[in-house]
Amino acid sequence: MASAKRYSGASPPPAESSVNNWAMLLKAMGKPEEARPLYEEALLAKREMLGDRHPSTLISIRNLGALLEKQGKIAEAIPLFTEELGGCVSLHGMAHKETLDLAKHLVKLLRNVDQQDEANALAARYGV
Repeated sequence: MASAKRYSGASPPPAESSVNNWAMLLKAMGKPEEARPLYEEALLAKREMLGDRHPSTLISIRNLGALLEKQGKIAEAIPLFTEELGGCVSLHGMAHKETLDLAKHLVKLLRNVDQQDEANALAARYGV
């Protein structure tokens, strides 16, 4: 990732926000298959412009993960939520409410796909 491409503003550039907003609208309209490529485009742009750990990038990761979860694509959603959790820990620490809420959600997903060992390890690590 070239640092020269990085955007220095606190918020993502308007074009990336518009793509994400359009994806959210399509999801709300019950068109998740049309929303997914837009969520992916917004996430890629935010990674390139803001970096992987920027709060706006983490929101895009969460949005794509939530879409996949809603579609029943849990195996695809788990790595995204895992990445988001790592970002939350970097930004807020392990004891922050947002981090703990995400850890609880990830534990639930892991248990739903019968990854009990991973779920138990994560639950023990975060005390959830």
